[in-house]
Amino acid sequence: MKGVDVENFKNYFISIIEEFDGETKVKEEINLSTRGDEVDLYNSEKEHSLELKLRGRNLHYIKKVKAALQRIEEGHFGECAECGVEIGMNRLTARPTAHLCIGCKEEQERDEGKRVDRMFHPSQKKRGSFINVKKMTEESFEKSA
Repeated sequence: MKGVDVENFKNYFISIIEEFDGETKVKEEINLSTRGDEVDLYNSEKEHSLELKLRGRNLHYIKKVKAALQRIEEGHFGECAECGVEIGMNRLTARPTAHLCIGCKEEQERDEGKRVDRMFHPSQKKRGSFINVKKMTEESFEKSA
């Protein structure tokens, strides 16, 4: 990857971190008021819940940005962490924090999908603990009756 491109990404990542730090310092804590009716309290709690969710997402993204900056410092930015090939500029433009090339990312997602499918496949449920616990509970209930 060209040095100019890497420098542009580095500046972009630094600006994201500075912006996040600025927002964090300026933001006020949400005041959960105990005044008002039930609707006001409900709305206040929902707003607080949404704010916490957004902060969590932002923190997760900032971790990715810092990891990308670390890869820049180590000279590995733009290289796939799995296979070592150069990550395409189109992918980095779309997802600047990417650490896998598109091929490795697709493979990772397929593998994750297979794990989820195995977890929820009907044949796995028969051997799962829910069926066994239900059967044990029914047996113990019959014995005690």
